[in-house]
Amino acid sequence: MQLTVVVALLLSTALAQPLVQRHRHHEHEHEHEHALHARQNVVYVTVHVDANGNVIGTGAPAAAATAAVTPAVANAAAPAAAVGAVTPAVAYAAPTAAVGAVTPAVANTAPTAAVGATVGATVGATVGATVGATVGAAVGAAAGAAAPSTAPASGSNSGSTSGLAFTQGISYDPYSNSGGCKSAGQVAGDFAQFGAYDVVRIYSVDCSSVPNVMAALGSGQRVMLGLYNVGSWQSDLSTLIAGVAGNWGRVHSVICFNEAVFGNQISAAQLVSTIGQVRSQLRSAGYSGPVATTEPQNIIQSNPSLCQASDFTAANIHAYFDASSTPSNAGSFVAGQISSLQSVCGNKPVIVTESGWPHGGNANGAATVSPADQQTAMQSLVASVSSNIILFEAFDSLWKQPGANGVEQFFGILPGT
Repeated sequence: MQLTVVVALLLSTALAQPLVQRHRHHEHEHEHEHALHARQNVVYVTVHVDANGNVIGTGAPAAAATAAVTPAVANAAAPAAAVGAVTPAVAYAAPTAAVGAVTPAVANTAPTAAVGATVGATVGATVGATVGATVGAAVGAAAGAAAPSTAPASGSNSGSTSGLAFTQGISYDPYSNSGGCKSAGQVAGDFAQFGAYDVVRIYSVDCSSVPNVMAALGSGQRVMLGLYNVGSWQSDLSTLIAGVAGNWGRVHSVICFNEAVFGNQISAAQLVSTIGQVRSQLRSAGYSGPVATTEPQNIIQSNPSLCQASDFTAANIHAYFDASSTPSNAGSFVAGQISSLQSVCGNKPVIVTESGWPHGGNANGAATVSPADQQTAMQSLVASVSSNIILFEAFDSLWKQPGANGVEQFFGILPGT
């Protein structure tokens, strides 16, 4: 009797192609240019095994198979003078119960344990001998970048993820239309509309945002806190810790910078080191929860050390910036990017830390823009990604520059500013 085993090596390469977008928070601006096309190449090798489990021969590799993965892109922005009134967005009411399910991740699979026991020691050498001269370098580079990691997050210790999961959250900034700071009372008034959301994400510590948001949280709500300024993170972290005032139970997580690698503010290696330092100082302050950094999906895929250093994979994914996406398939686009991230980051939980659709501005290819289009897109998002998603954003941000396609001010999904 003869057993034949076919081993497939999957390698993924990313080819950069620019798309321009902006994202800006109070008094800080950076331009975003990115896109991702991932090509998956599969190399097949046949291993023949006799009845006693002895390898008796191998077959030549088959032609490589390729598949295209749709690019992931992220929204971006920056402060500016007020630009006058606009027609309010059509209000989006989040469902009280989860709708639909996230498209399951498609993971690379390995041979069964029985086969592995029979040929495991031989397959590696056989594959190397068979295809080493042709694709050895490519396999080494691509597999090294894409292989799931089980390494602990960088820093003194990883944060607890026991309370990480939630249904839906919403992103929020405490700025008026002119770019000034909202008062504590105005922040509390804004939060009166956030009852449907489990988590509220803020990006920085200016405008007394941490204590004001902590005071405004509703029953059962938590806040995703953020450090935004790369150059002043130490002092900003002290401000964050003081603003929490020991009430760490209301903190979902702490995000170390927003798209800083993508904005060329810091290298991936420097960011990994900074995450560890931030985590260590938070531990000393009594916080034992998750610490992560947020980047667009393709930046994480190109730099898997970022999800390895984080306690969960945090990605900003916006279907609008993919010119082939329509409002009705916004959810399937985002779900597909989640699957891609799971293949890169292994068993790390994935949280979509930004995802939205503009109601004003200009179309981006098939990504049309209107209040009705926004409503369709948001319904698609919550149907396809039923949990662990931060919707972008609470209100229109008229303090921002219009940005690419004139949409950056008009992502608000609730009435008001």
